[in-house]
Amino acid sequence: MRGYMKLLGKSALLVAACIAVGFALLLAAFALPTQNMEKNVYASAGVFAEEGSYPEVDVLGIRSMLSNSSDALMLMSAGYRAADASLIERMVNVYRPLMRGEDAAQVIVSCYGEGETPDMIVSYGRYWHGYMLTLKPLLSVFNYSQIRVVNAAVVAALALWLVVLLWRRQLKRYILPYGIALLLINPFAIAQSLHSMSVYCVYSAASIAFLWKRDWLMPRRDRLLLFFTLTGCLTSYFDLLTFPFISFGVPAVFYLCCTQENWKQALKSLLLMMVSWFVGYVGMWAGKWVLGTLLGGGNLLEDALQIIRMRTSMSSVTGESVSLYMLIKRQLYRIISPALALAAAYLAVTGVCFARRAPRQKLAGKAWAPFIALCVLPFVWYVCAANHSYVHAFFTYRELVITALSGMCLFAKFAAKPHPPALKGEAHPLD
Repeated sequence: MRGYMKLLGKSALLVAACIAVGFALLLAAFALPTQNMEKNVYASAGVFAEEGSYPEVDVLGIRSMLSNSSDALMLMSAGYRAADASLIERMVNVYRPLMRGEDAAQVIVSCYGEGETPDMIVSYGRYWHGYMLTLKPLLSVFNYSQIRVVNAAVVAALALWLVVLLWRRQLKRYILPYGIALLLINPFAIAQSLHSMSVYCVYSAASIAFLWKRDWLMPRRDRLLLFFTLTGCLTSYFDLLTFPFISFGVPAVFYLCCTQENWKQALKSLLLMMVSWFVGYVGMWAGKWVLGTLLGGGNLLEDALQIIRMRTSMSSVTGESVSLYMLIKRQLYRIISPALALAAAYLAVTGVCFARRAPRQKLAGKAWAPFIALCVLPFVWYVCAANHSYVHAFFTYRELVITALSGMCLFAKFAAKPHPPALKGEAHPLD
């Protein structure tokens, strides 16, 4: 117990350090001149006029809806400078123009494309908006269409880097499951969406960091848990509440692919890693609410509690009750694509291999239990964030990549030929 209390203290210090560093970095980002940013927001308005608020992307039969409205909100927040507000007020409150009765994509067309005067200036202070660290510098140089090209290069580079690390860490059998899982979340759509890029970068960077430093992280549980606390902090800092749990789930799957723990130890490790992630995620977000309230952002704590109550309710956008069946159905409907057929084919092939290679021995060992637990976790997330998941199913469905990746990696592990019995005092090499 004393060891866990000491670890909790370290986690609290890590969260506090992330809050302090994150605050300082955002101050630097908001201190950048906005003249060129504003020009590029004007130059971007035509894209929203052409595409609308929620266009669909269809590549290789994989269809996804974009939240251009969220992207417009991010661009206007990055490019707008409230002349009568201090640097701290701009950073805490994150101002943007608003037209009554219009979503953000329509506002950017009206105000930046057609030159209309906004009805009011509003703030959006309950999020950290850590994506400003990259969006503001990019928007100083590029317009929205050009930033999408940069995004595509980043998506490809991170995916390739992860594949290379899987190869080098002798985890080749998990490369195909990762590739299929990546198609399930539609990387082509993510590259065109500022809204989705943040959490994609966080979960990819966390997975890369885990695989890169695996031999340093895994022998020491405190290091591993602090790593997941940091991942939770970064998710809360950069993400605009899209599909955040993926930043825990994907690195956790790779952990299970590497560990030699028995099933009970692995389940315990998963639980501790998840708790650590939530300490970082919730702690970092609470830090913004407290700082924002103290520094002139209004009562962000009260605002946040109201939003939490709404987002965790079993209700639709109109307030009508939502059944568990409808909630899950909306997520599963969105994941239907040719990539899902690939995943099913992969499970069928590896299932045959598993059936031919000591299935009783492997099932009796219960190594499958931690993978199954990860498969179930996205559904627990959907229930806990029911309103958000139901209303925004067109992007929250991506949490199901945890289920798909964990399931495919389980079959990849079980389809392999069984190891010969280890000699006394000799451990098997990592998978």
